[in-house]
Amino acid sequence: MPFPRLGDQLRIWTHDKNDFHQSKLVEVSESNYYIEIPLHQRSHQPLIIADNEPFSVQFNARDGSLCTFASKRLHTRAILTPVWEIGRPSLSEIAREQRREYVRVAVDLPVSVTTRDGVCSSGLTRDISGGGLAAVLPIHGQVKAGDVVDLRFQIPRDHTVIEVKSLIIRIIEANKRDFVVVSTQFLGIPESIRQRIIQFVFKQQRMRS
Repeated sequence: MPFPRLGDQLRIWTHDKNDFHQSKLVEVSESNYYIEIPLHQRSHQPLIIADNEPFSVQFNARDGSLCTFASKRLHTRAILTPVWEIGRPSLSEIAREQRREYVRVAVDLPVSVTTRDGVCSSGLTRDISGGGLAAVLPIHGQVKAGDVVDLRFQIPRDHTVIEVKSLIIRIIEANKRDFVVVSTQFLGIPESIRQRIIQFVFKQQRMRS
């Protein structure tokens, strides 16, 4: 079901969805949600609105799809820290977009890459999502944006080794000699494997919240 879960990150906006505030779902009742006071994505200033003033809430469902619903601030409550009490939507009030925007989490995982020339190198991921990963690898000058490479890595506590072809989206110079930061997009990854990565990402988020 495309409902946000406890600990999920939320994006809040009143007029412009690109000028959003960040929040988190911290408690749920039968009719309401309780969220952290939204802070602006850049300035980190709290969102100031009147009670019953409408705003939009966006979150990522477990399959990575973007879900949005309209809500209003009902009250400010205190649950350990001050939180907003907002209206809880029904299923029909949640708009689900077909496009996906996968949540990324910063994590260091051993990863190996095999280039189109058969050169194999090892490094560490910088972040990972259901759609791809970024890694620091010693392959300066060996690949370029647009190349397809083979990635191999394993999710902690998961005995399955993941091998997936990936498209290089961008390459950024790293501080270390011969190392670069490579951002990739998974190609043709089985949905069951993608879901395991997504679940790992959400688990990491909850552990850090």
